[in-house]
Amino acid sequence: MLARLHRSSTKVRDVMKAPAVTVLADASIAEAARLMVTHGLKRLPVIEGGGKLAGVIGRLDLLKTMASVHLPHEPIATHGPGTEPPHQIADVMSRDVLTVGVDNGLDEVIDLVVGSAAKGVVVVDDRHRPVGIITDTDLVQRLSPDASASFIELVRSKIPLEAIGGEARRHLAKIRGTHAGEIMTKPVTMVREDTPFADALTVSAEKHVKRFPVVDGEGRLVGIVGRMELLRGFLAAAERSGS
Repeated sequence: MLARLHRSSTKVRDVMKAPAVTVLADASIAEAARLMVTHGLKRLPVIEGGGKLAGVIGRLDLLKTMASVHLPHEPIATHGPGTEPPHQIADVMSRDVLTVGVDNGLDEVIDLVVGSAAKGVVVVDDRHRPVGIITDTDLVQRLSPDASASFIELVRSKIPLEAIGGEARRHLAKIRGTHAGEIMTKPVTMVREDTPFADALTVSAEKHVKRFPVVDGEGRLVGIVGRMELLRGFLAAAERSGS
């Protein structure tokens, strides 16, 4: 693959996204969060006043900063104008969660991850309580280097699993029959749906958790929260307070 790329006449300028979304180094944290949320970005180039690249800021950088300033438990404005939303993580979580049981085969897990934008699934027990989580990174680590590249392309392009062939498919076939319970990350970091937004923000920043399940009072899965949802919540609180 590298040899073919070296021979190719395609340059970085031919595949890059332009114009680049950037933020000034002296902009507010709220402005950086607003740009990330608006454009769905994981990272944001930071430039000086003269247009010179100064660095890059990521979602985790923003979350750490937000947590360090002890964001007050402001209501999160996610219900539209004229309403008074509550203070809890339930107001920013996504209720669309992909789940599998501990006995589900790895082939089913791969199909779910490839066929969605979620980049992972939550593993639940027979009472719908989270017992682990499987991300696209976990799946890549199960494959050989050759198969990893093919799997990454599957996730990015949403090509049906049946469409791949050759050596990559043979590598994938070797891991078929492995169960979700054997490859999931555990224990899984989770929060209750009534957890204050600021507390969930701190959990994500301190433990470097990209996404975590949200459970009800009985420990049953009701949603999931990722860094983008937390950024949206922070942005809503900042706009509400006039920051």
